[in-house]
Amino acid sequence: VYYELTEKGRRLLHPYEMTKIILLLSSAALSFVGGIIEIYLFIKSAFPEEVLEGGVSLYEPKYLIFGMILILVGVLFSYLAFRMGKVKKETKK
Repeated sequence: VYYELTEKGRRLLHPYEMTKIILLLSSAALSFVGGIIEIYLFIKSAFPEEVLEGGVSLYEPKYLIFGMILILVGVLFSYLAFRMGKVKKETKK
């Protein structure tokens, strides 16, 4: 007779298996939020609320660049997390 742990029992005995996936997903969420904030700051600097007299408003392209980088990092982390989860499920079969 062969006994096997249920999925719930396996998670109780080995809680660190999901740590990488949880870390990647939380990093992805933080990257998305940071990217959205940076793009908001870019838009806010490109279209100021006060009208400048006799001049063209200068905007900060670093906000846009950094925001896009953060969003791309968030996409990459999300992809890696879902890929790791998919591979882990396939190896259990």
